[in-house]
Amino acid sequence: MIFSSSISKVISSFEDLKKLTKKHITSNLKAFENLESWAQDSNNNAINDVSSKVAALMRQFSTDFGKEKASSFLNVSDLFKKFKEHDTQLKSLQKNNQSLLKKEKQCLKDLQKCPSSKNIRDLEVKYQRTKLDREKSEIKIYELNQEIETTKSILFKKNLKTFTDALMRQNEAEKVLIEAMQSLLDQIPDVSGEEVDNINDIAYKNKKFTEDICTAAKKKLSSLSSSSLIQKNVVESQDGTIHVVSGQFEEEPTIEVKKGKAQKKSCSISRKISDVENNRDNLYPSLKKINEEEPPKVPPPTYSDSENFYANISSKSTSVLPSAPCIAVVQSNNANLIQNNAYIRQRMSPSRNI
Repeated sequence: MIFSSSISKVISSFEDLKKLTKKHITSNLKAFENLESWAQDSNNNAINDVSSKVAALMRQFSTDFGKEKASSFLNVSDLFKKFKEHDTQLKSLQKNNQSLLKKEKQCLKDLQKCPSSKNIRDLEVKYQRTKLDREKSEIKIYELNQEIETTKSILFKKNLKTFTDALMRQNEAEKVLIEAMQSLLDQIPDVSGEEVDNINDIAYKNKKFTEDICTAAKKKLSSLSSSSLIQKNVVESQDGTIHVVSGQFEEEPTIEVKKGKAQKKSCSISRKISDVENNRDNLYPSLKKINEEEPPKVPPPTYSDSENFYANISSKSTSVLPSAPCIAVVQSNNANLIQNNAYIRQRMSPSRNI
């Protein structure tokens, strides 16, 4: 089982974080937009110039990094929604298995109480088919659980690492923004020590410096944004990523940079395995086969070879299902089944004493 009780709380919490982040972005943009409007109405050229530059930097910061942070919260929320779907699928299989187990027990009781040889043969077939269906169901549960646990680790690590990378980029961008704002504010003339009749007589000569500061800060912010990093990854070297699909591990090719050209390493890769994130719906092939497979057709046994019938079913089960957790149960019940058959033959034999 995955997360049952707490998974809904995780989804709700990260969706709340996404909403709060978007609200914070809107508030930031509105605040500095109003500050810029106020500065334009003032007669102070220094305040007007610095306010417009600060507002421009804040717009770029909020657009690139605030939205990226909100998107990272949404990705984590979507990841746990996927985990919740997997949990529901696993519970459905387990519920079906419990139903088959009850049906199998009832068939065994009917077989032990049946007085007619004709009905015994029919019940034997019904019992064996039900038992095989139950064993197949347990194997599907086992395989699906293994796939879920494997892909859960991969997707959790990948999505949370993307989330932390977004926070790190935002932290670096905040440093750039703060340093730029401090440099811009330093360009406002210090009038506290000036002795003039009219403060407007103090000339503002730092507009070129503020322009250079703003341009440099915008370039740094652009280089830290996720869209810029995606473009760089086309030519920069990347680490090989391990993907797991149905227990098979394969490695993506890596790219090396030599003399400005990207050269691809030779690597044998199965075409059926691609990115885990883009093929989430194909990670669980055993689910698609549940309704496609028909139950095995077991020929009705004769009265004389019922012991061979049980032995054949047991050998097929152990050979076809080597990893099933229920094989030991099949072997442990053989002795009881053979005793039941001996009792039935003795009871139905025409030579027994009446």
